[in-house]
Order: sequence, then structure tokens, then C-alpha cells
Amino acid sequence: MKRQLLSFLVIVTCFSAFSIPQAWGAKASAANKNSKAPAVNKSSKAPADNKYYGNGIILVDDFNDETVANVLGGETGGDEVFPGTSTVGFTRKKGNTLGNYGSALQINYNVLLPAGFVFYYQRLGEPESLGSQASYPLDLSGYKYLSFWIKTDIEKPKFAVEFHQDSEGDRKFILGKDITAKVVAGRYVIGKDPKAWRKVVIPLKDFRAVKDWSQILEMDFLFEERLHSGMGTVYVDDIVFGKNYPREESAVSPLAGVAQPVQGSTLTDLVSATSYLKGDNSPVAFIVSGEPAVDGFLLRDRMPLEFHLKTPTQDLENVRFEVKDSAEPEWGTVASFYDHKKGVYKATWRPGARDVPTSYELRVTGYDVDGDMVVLAGPFKSKRYDRFFV
Repeated sequence: MKRQLLSFLVIVTCFSAFSIPQAWGAKASAANKNSKAPAVNKSSKAPADNKYYGNGIILVDDFNDETVANVLGGETGGDEVFPGTSTVGFTRKKGNTLGNYGSALQINYNVLLPAGFVFYYQRLGEPESLGSQASYPLDLSGYKYLSFWIKTDIEKPKFAVEFHQDSEGDRKFILGKDITAKVVAGRYVIGKDPKAWRKVVIPLKDFRAVKDWSQILEMDFLFEERLHSGMGTVYVDDIVFGKNYPREESAVSPLAGVAQPVQGSTLTDLVSATSYLKGDNSPVAFIVSGEPAVDGFLLRDRMPLEFHLKTPTQDLENVRFEVKDSAEPEWGTVASFYDHKKGVYKATWRPGARDVPTSYELRVTGYDVDGDMVVLAGPFKSKRYDRFFV
């Protein structure tokens, strides 16, 4: 299929009117959130965890760089087949990014007319050379699931996820020659509230047409008239592959056709698994500005945050630093991590200047494969500030 990269409609506000609320301040500089993973193993062997992320996780894209290359170095883009129409870009708008942090992918689609067809693609490896249509395949041997977060305007989004396997050995996807395998994403969405961010978790074994998981070239999101995709907008964030899948059976309930959360998750074991020795050898997990986190911590213009996790469990997928204005109910993300190799998470939070009295609360949270959350540390409340500070 010939692909022409759409010009991305970058849906952002200028930094002087940054859309994340003041209570969360400027985006934190997480030590390993936005760093690019090394290139895909070009011999197409199974990637070692230390070449990607620890704990059996590969982060494909978090969209925070707002570029047409994903974290793996692969080209991304959108296209359409008339009469389908689409715009693909990024947004930082409050409520339309996961945890109101960084950026998310925004896909606007219209496939109401017969034969309408729209897709967004992610190549999963670097190009062979600059400008080449050939790209190195990603070896997903041993990986068990694909997951990503979505926010939609309907309860059951009607789009498909499709993988392209290189069966010709030329590192190019050619429709009709290479293998395609797809499933309908709506069958794997956890939760029913379309106003909330929801997790999609798809077992890779459900892509039954794939014959060789070491030769995966691309992943597509497909919106089609024949799928009754209709017209709408979908926001996407944090696309990952994982090895540690807590259930062997399909994520789809045979009765309801709706993904179900894992029962008996061991994620809560994380609370007792944290340990960090500082000074008097007392166990401390969360460090704020060089000191153990306590209620009444002082606000500063630049606040280093550090969390130590002694033994991450297999269920752990994501760790986040979260903050909120004490007068507000909603938590926002300061930094997000998928690298659990060392069990040490570091970021810098800048609260930002305020001209009204305020205090903040900080906490550390862990999320499992299904998006279930447990508080690992906190919340800790800062001292109240009754003046403007910088």
C-alpha cells in the first residue's frame, strides 16, 4: 500500500499559555521518561530487556516529543483512502492527555461514507537508511501483550489494531504479500466511561495470523466504514509491549465481550517492598528535595524527587509521581516511568509561581497491566504558602 505521510496537525498551545494547570506547574524532567531507547536489534534477535526497558516492557511511544519518530526510532504517520478523511496530531490540552502530563496523540476521523478508510501507523524499527521505506523489524518473541491508554467520545470505540509481519524478508510492508493480523480494539477496553482515560490490553496471541513474532514491521490503528467506525476523535497515550501478562486466557469475557481486570493482583505487595536507607538507617521510600518526604515539606522553585523500590513485582507496568493542589480533587502526573531495572525513579518538579495562598500534595503511584492503581508513598502535604514565590 502506498503511504503518503500526512502533515501533522500539531494541536498545541504556545508555552506562554501552556494548557496544564498551574497547580501542576511546568512538565517535570523525568530522568528516563523521554529518553530514546537504543536502536532495534538489527539482526532481529529477541531484544534484551536492558536494550529497552526493565521488567519485560518496551515503550513504543508516549508522544511527549511530538515528532514523527517514535521511541524505537520508527516512522509514524497517518493516511486515508477517499472518501475517508482524517487529521492526526498532538495535544497538550487539559483532560486530553494521560494524567494531564506531556502530550498525547489525537486522531480525528470520518469514515461515514461507503468504503471510507483511515489509518495511523507506527513502524516498530529504525529505517535502513535515511528516507528508506524499508525498516528493521521488531522482535516480539516472548512478549505477551500490547497495551495503550485511550480516551474516546463513545463507550466502545470501533477501530481495529493491525500488525504487519515481514514474510518476504525485504523489510517493507507490501499489501497482499506480507502477513496482516488484526483485532477490534473495542473488545479489549477496560471500563465503560468514555469521559475517562481507559486501558486497552490485547494478548498478542489473539493476532492469530502472525506466524513469526520476530519479524514485526508495523502496527496500525484502522478506522473503517465497514467496522462502523463513523466519525469522531480518539486520544492515545503510552503504547507498550509487555512480557509479564498475568493471565494466560484471552482478556475478553466470552459472555460480555468486555475486557476484565485481573483478579488477585499482587500489585499491592509493592507497598511492603519499598526500602531505602538514609542516614539513620530508617526505611524511607520517597525523597523530596534531598529529605525524606513528610507532611509540611517546604516548597521550592526546583524540587528533585526520588523514589526507591526494592523489589518491583511482575505486575508493575508504570510508576508515576503525582501532585495536586490541596484545594482541588484531581491529581496530575509530574513524571511517568516504565524503566524498572534499578527500582530508582528520579525527576524534578517545578511547582511554578502562584499569586494565591496554596499548598500541594505529592504521592507516588504504581499501575499494573490493567491500569489498576495503588499508592506506593504519600500523599504528603506541603506547607501553605501565603505569598507569591519563584
